[in-house]
Amino acid sequence: EMENSRNANKLLGQNFEDQILITNIYSMILQCTSSAAAFGDVISLIKEYFSLNEILFFDDRTHPVKLFQCGDSGEIIPLSSTVSISSYIDKELEYNAVLCMKEDEVIHNGAFRSCALSRVYENGKNRGILMFISGDTDKNWSNRDLKILKSVTQILSTVIYRIFMENELAASREHLLRLAYFTPNTGIPNRSAFERDFAEALKNQQSGAVISVEISNLKKLSEIYNAHYAEQILSSIAEYISAIPTTGNKTVYQFSNDILFVMVLYATKQSATALAQTILTKFRSPWFLNDTENKIDVFTGLTMFPEHVDNVQECVHAATRTLRLAKDRNMHDVVNYSVDLEEKLNDNLHIKQLISESAENDFSNFYFLYTPIVDAVTGTLVCCEAHLFWGDGDMIIPRDRFLPIIDRMGMCLEIYSFVLERICEFCSAVRECGLPKFFVTFSPPDNILAMDESVMAVRRALLEYSLPPDALSVFVSGSNGALANRNLKQLAALGMTIIADDADGNFFTDAPLENPDVKIIKLKCSRLSNDPVSEAFVKSLVERAHEKNILVCVNGVDNADDLKNASSFNADLVQGIINGRPLHTSEFIKKMVMNRPVR
Repeated sequence: EMENSRNANKLLGQNFEDQILITNIYSMILQCTSSAAAFGDVISLIKEYFSLNEILFFDDRTHPVKLFQCGDSGEIIPLSSTVSISSYIDKELEYNAVLCMKEDEVIHNGAFRSCALSRVYENGKNRGILMFISGDTDKNWSNRDLKILKSVTQILSTVIYRIFMENELAASREHLLRLAYFTPNTGIPNRSAFERDFAEALKNQQSGAVISVEISNLKKLSEIYNAHYAEQILSSIAEYISAIPTTGNKTVYQFSNDILFVMVLYATKQSATALAQTILTKFRSPWFLNDTENKIDVFTGLTMFPEHVDNVQECVHAATRTLRLAKDRNMHDVVNYSVDLEEKLNDNLHIKQLISESAENDFSNFYFLYTPIVDAVTGTLVCCEAHLFWGDGDMIIPRDRFLPIIDRMGMCLEIYSFVLERICEFCSAVRECGLPKFFVTFSPPDNILAMDESVMAVRRALLEYSLPPDALSVFVSGSNGALANRNLKQLAALGMTIIADDADGNFFTDAPLENPDVKIIKLKCSRLSNDPVSEAFVKSLVERAHEKNILVCVNGVDNADDLKNASSFNADLVQGIINGRPLHTSEFIKKMVMNRPVR
């Protein structure tokens, strides 16, 4: 009787102990607001109670079977070990709540530790298997242990289900956030992200700068290639801007299809201007993507906050207005937001109206100035360079301001035809004055030169005034890709003179000499009075040009010293103030009629 009493008390104490364990598990789950935190506390308690090394979870609904480690912090960590759930284990778990075996019988290359397997269910359906691994290779799992593990598994199955569901919800929420704050095709933070971050910066009383960057020809690139290629270009540009070192925290946003906003916290006006200028300088050179060379046309604007703007709407307004001013004036320089910006924009509106009215009225008020180019030895007039302007007596508008307006009106070919007709008319009049070999040179914009219709327009103008092709000449920059233009080659084949012009600030190379279409190269006068190494290169270039029967013209010859210097380099033609100021069409023809040589 005493023995029976002791056994009964022992069982009663074990039952109380087991009940306390289950109660504590329930309390942890109910009191923790986070399923992961509750799971971590329960895992730690169970491992301590049964002296376990680790607890693993198998998701055997997938093939191959996925293995997870139940961490003490509540995380369910994926493992790369190979798991084999044999038909024997499946069958045994159907009839036994808990199955005892060795670890290596389940996990390939596993240890010989003793473990217990228990099936996890979710809404009555098989969810997977929990594996309780002991640190003892010969652990004797008692019936009491197996009974408690069965209860514990039922509780853990609910928590595991909740964790997986919360993880799926978190992933879904993250996906929705990416859709809300990132552009799907480029992965760049979008306008909503900018508005959120800008409002947060103002709320935290932070200062900085917003740089607006517009890729104005991105739509054309999309038409030439495809939309995906254009998106790749935009992504690569955003990646480049993100990599530029700055003093403040920098974030790049895609504000629209072709506009990026760059927000730099704690930036000064000087540092922000330097960053914007770095961006502009970079894209003056070709931009390569997938081994393809692209010409990227970029404009930038700069707005400081809270100095200029103190809310999102004002910032967007200011940033877009600076871009508009840059485009209207074709300014490839940083446009800073200022109090007189609206006045400048109104000025642009006035100019746009004047140019639009003239363009729609047969290009009235457009006129030419002609710069004479003469033989460097004899001073005989050889040709003229034509410069197109607009003027009404009160105002003169240069080409770089009115061409963008004409372009946006879709009248590029119309003004090109107008230019050709007036130039041919002028050339015909000069030839009739006794200069039968006289020709006129002009520089067509790259976008017009790229159109196939440009060649037809040249043919029509020459035919109308009964002029041979050598009456016209086209000059293009010798350091960009314009010399490889297909239509330019057609013009050269037609008989027009192609001039490689040292127009930009880059060093003039000898590449144009290898182009069979080039008949004249034009050098800046400043190239002739540089350091000894540069002078030696220029002299060598002139010699090689003459060997290939290519004439050399020196531009910017303004005085006798410049002329003497050009002669020392064996220049064939000279252009500059020494020949006289540029003349209107009527003035030039009048001088020719009066038989006064232009020098």
